[in-house]
Amino acid sequence: MPPESELQISLRNAKIANDDRKIKAERKRQKREMELKEEAVQISKANSKKVTAALVISTISLLMSVFTFIQNQM
Repeated sequence: MPPESELQISLRNAKIANDDRKIKAERKRQKREMELKEEAVQISKANSKKVTAALVISTISLLMSVFTFIQNQM
């Protein structure tokens, strides 16, 4: 088997370097995707808490109105 020429070595090294860059870019993309998913989860949790608080306030307001109505009927 003849030894590799400098061009073949250079091409092989360039391919390896390119593959490494692709792998790093894919890992970076996946990491960013996970960060965005986590951010979406945090936003959803915050929105859920806001909705829950609004429902509690609305329920309390409704109960107060009902009690006031009942008191006025007596």
